[in-house]
Amino acid sequence: MTNKNIRNILRVQEQLRFQLLPYTKALQALEKNTKMMKINQDVIRLSEITRAALVPVEELSRRVAYMPSILETMEEFQKIQELVQVSNERFYLPNLTNAIQLLQEFEKNTVLKTMERYNLQLTEIHRSFETMRNSWLDTENQLQSLDGFVALKGIGHALSNIKSFDVDMTEALRIDLGDWREEIVLQTDVIANPVVRASFYEAKGLNTNLTAFPSATFDELVISSGIKNQPSDHYGDDYLDSDQENSELEIAFERTNVAHDTLQRFETEIRKFIDDLMKERFGSNWIKHRVPGEMCKQWKEKQQKAKDHRENVWPLISYADFSDYVTIITMSNNWQEVFEEIFVRKSSIQESFQRLFPIRLSTMHSRVITQDDELYLFVETKRILLAIRRFKS
Repeated sequence: MTNKNIRNILRVQEQLRFQLLPYTKALQALEKNTKMMKINQDVIRLSEITRAALVPVEELSRRVAYMPSILETMEEFQKIQELVQVSNERFYLPNLTNAIQLLQEFEKNTVLKTMERYNLQLTEIHRSFETMRNSWLDTENQLQSLDGFVALKGIGHALSNIKSFDVDMTEALRIDLGDWREEIVLQTDVIANPVVRASFYEAKGLNTNLTAFPSATFDELVISSGIKNQPSDHYGDDYLDSDQENSELEIAFERTNVAHDTLQRFETEIRKFIDDLMKERFGSNWIKHRVPGEMCKQWKEKQQKAKDHRENVWPLISYADFSDYVTIITMSNNWQEVFEEIFVRKSSIQESFQRLFPIRLSTMHSRVITQDDELYLFVETKRILLAIRRFKS
């Protein structure tokens, strides 16, 4: 093995340790806690750790298999891997008859309310049962699995068939994604630590049944439901083989890269939409009259800095921060004259952007991306872009 390969392996190992540190600390804290009075809290905490670890652990296990020398030295990784494996082994793929019987058994519980919330028909659920290829039913939590399954299908159905910011749609999503109308202040540990982030999402009201599936199952569900588009080939095996020197690091951050790409495309489209629409309504100098003065000043400073460093200089709105878009949209005159007919309620579009803030910051800092993060990302970016595209059409 060359010195270059050794350095590369050590670099990957350090990156993996960094990614897994939040999980190992959480597990160590649980191992020290033996008091009976805290058993219930520990069960909840263990569930959060497992849910937050599903994606990174399964992804790294699959992708880093060709570098066993790394995993063999990582006892902490193996502990977390075992935790996820035990969780995944509880899942199985029921046949169509059993799945329908289970649905009938639980129909009068939360499952029926979920179907009504998203105007989802039994026949659609039956078709989804029939086409599933991955194990989705938890032997120990059948109702929760069924609720998560139906809710994901319902959200996808609603996105395709109901106006994105229809009042009923907004209220339905609030039941499953939580109430994010109040302004949030994100602490550093929420961004840095996926286990803390899992607790944060649950405290906001996330229905954790939506993401409590093995990663392959979750991917199949969000894609087949239409919540997520078919994955790009950019981070596939061909990409990894094309640049072997850096591919190991790309593996560890694969989902972060995909999330970053999704957000970048989202920002590009919404920025262009705002700019085009405001130019159409108010002329090419709309920024001067329709953007807060301090915000406009910051954009100009960024543009001037680019000029000073002889970098490419872009139109002024290209220097907007992620949070600037919703501020422009909800300014009283802009809202009343332009955006109200698209997004219906200020609180609704503000809530959508707030749900995106944690994953936006997490991707900026190359943090682990969890299934909770992905759910918010795919639902809210698709919801906002669908509203824009329907308006334009």
